[in-house]
Amino acid sequence: MESACRIGTALLAFKTDRYVSTKRESVQTYRELINDEWASFLEAMFEKGKLCWSYNLPENEEERAELRVLCERMLPFENHYLRAYRAYLLAQLGSNNEAARQFALQGLKQVIYPDEAGGKLY
Repeated sequence: MESACRIGTALLAFKTDRYVSTKRESVQTYRELINDEWASFLEAMFEKGKLCWSYNLPENEEERAELRVLCERMLPFENHYLRAYRAYLLAQLGSNNEAARQFALQGLKQVIYPDEAGGKLY
């Protein structure tokens, strides 16, 4: 659950140049500035994971079912992030700023993307 908020924070930073310091601020600002199909997922991860369950496994079966649904959505959210980050890095390669280009080159070396490996994101 914490990783979902961290990913939301990273998306905010490179999509909007907005930096936040808390998970709550990340989720609220994501809704305010990006407001895509993932905003409600981030809100649910924060509200359920942190506020309701305190990062613990819920005890009743209904809440465990909610957690399973959230967990099932995490991988697609991670893939969404990887696609968005790759687009950001590719844009940085065209920058006039040498440091930005070097940063992009390093970042692109860290992940094998599907068109480079003949597969899909996992």
